[in-house]
Order: sequence, then C-alpha cells, then structure tokens
Amino acid sequence: MRNIQKTIVAITLLAIFGTSFAMNPKPTVKEDGGEVTVEQLDQKGQVKTITHDEVKKWMDTKTGQFVIVDVRTQEEFNQGHLPGAMLVTVTELATPKGQELLPKDLDMPIVVYCRSGNRSSDAAKQLAAMGYKQVYDLGGISGWTYGLDK
Repeated sequence: MRNIQKTIVAITLLAIFGTSFAMNPKPTVKEDGGEVTVEQLDQKGQVKTITHDEVKKWMDTKTGQFVIVDVRTQEEFNQGHLPGAMLVTVTELATPKGQELLPKDLDMPIVVYCRSGNRSSDAAKQLAAMGYKQVYDLGGISGWTYGLDK
C-alpha cells in the first residue's frame, strides 16, 4: 500500500511539473510587464548589435565607460583579443567566478564578442537575463581589422 501511495505522489508531481515545463519550456526573465523568454530580449531591445567600427570608436573615445568581454576559451584569448578585453568564457558567465569578474554596475555598457558570433549571442542574452541593461553583441572578431593584443 505504501508503494502505491509513493507512486501516486510521484505521478502527480511529474504531471504538475511536466505540464508546467511543456507550457513554458524556454527560460524566462521577469520584467515590469511580466515574463519574457530569453529569446525575446533581442526583440525588446535589451541586447543590441554593434559594429566593429562602432566598437573601435568607443575604444578611442569612451575609455573606462564600457567593458569588453571575450567569451571564447583561454586558448583563443591567448591567440589574440581586443585591446582591453577581459576573458569570461560563456560557460563562466553565471558562475561565481564570472560574477566576480563582471561589473557590479548593471548599467555599465558591456560589449561581448567571440570568434564567429554564436557564443557572443548566447552570452549577450545571458547577460541581459542577469540584469545588465546595456548589452551590445559585437558578434565574431574574425573580421576585426584594428589589431589584436596577445
């Protein structure tokens, strides 16, 4: 009899949580207007794209007013990175190490990049979901023509 009760409880919990997940399978972020999926952040303007030329201009005129985050691996970073960039791999962003490296000021503009644009897109969405209000996705730096630091 006790095993039957445990089975019924397990099935009930599975039905409740399974239905909830099926109805809303994408991670959400709470905002003033309710919840939005992480994928909708782009549409709401919280993640913006920025060009290589714009970032270079910022580097020349806004020193200390924004942060550049490289989300590639340590090996890729060592091969060459944007001047002044900090390394926070895409897998480290939400970890205590990533939290320690990222700015405490959620209003600080963050430019994020990777090699081709896939990881930076994911990272930009993660940063917006973490509460950063000015996230700029540079995409990949494979076409960066302004020189890299090693």
